[in-house]
Amino acid sequence: MSDYPKTQWFNTELMKLRGTAMFGNRGSGKSNLVKLLVRQLLNQNVTVKIFDPSQTHLRESDIQYYQILNSYTDLEDIRNDSYTSMIFDTSRLYPEEQKLFISLIMANDFQDATENKRVNWLRHVIEECQLVLNSTVLRSRAGQEALRWVTVGRNFKLTYLLASQRPSLVSTTAISLTGARYFGNLDEPNDLSKLKKFIRNKDILAKVPELTVGEFIVKLSQPKIVKTPLFKPYREPEEYIVETPKKKGFWAKLLGL
Repeated sequence: MSDYPKTQWFNTELMKLRGTAMFGNRGSGKSNLVKLLVRQLLNQNVTVKIFDPSQTHLRESDIQYYQILNSYTDLEDIRNDSYTSMIFDTSRLYPEEQKLFISLIMANDFQDATENKRVNWLRHVIEECQLVLNSTVLRSRAGQEALRWVTVGRNFKLTYLLASQRPSLVSTTAISLTGARYFGNLDEPNDLSKLKKFIRNKDILAKVPELTVGEFIVKLSQPKIVKTPLFKPYREPEEYIVETPKKKGFWAKLLGL
């Protein structure tokens, strides 16, 4: 697999060890950047699992397989192991179902990592991460699993990439524990106020509402503005089908519906 020339807009080792946070308005180039970073991780033999609520990754991604989640999907219908990269299409699930599914996958992977010594790193990409990492949800099962992953996961070669349009809705603790942060175009007052906790340079902070598509303030050590390249896919992901009978009612039972 070929690669983009290494530039200063990413640091693979830092991403693996401490995780990544990424924020930007719709149309800022955030999804493009996620795909670029996933490519770098796959090139480093990192297993990547993406929770995709908007089908952004189904059309183009270096990850070969995706699975569609439905409200009646049983866990036996899901291929989830520690060494298979996968896109989980959660667009058909209600928010509560999405949170539950994410927490179950994270719990399963965490248990596997603690019981069996991992050979490589495993990265969870959580699109719209405010679903499981805002102050209210952190008290739920989904939030607790996500926070555990964020705080102690790297001890077991587990790490994460958090992506959202609204940093103001995401736990400050979760963001502060990341080693790499990307801030694209943002103009909502609460979001800009949140950024003050992470970008001390007032001149750079003032440029956030003016950033164009593909421009990000990168906080690896000192913040700087970079222009990211356009992602060019190698393939279109294909659906992974597990040949087992469907067992309806799984989500309803867990959610008490």
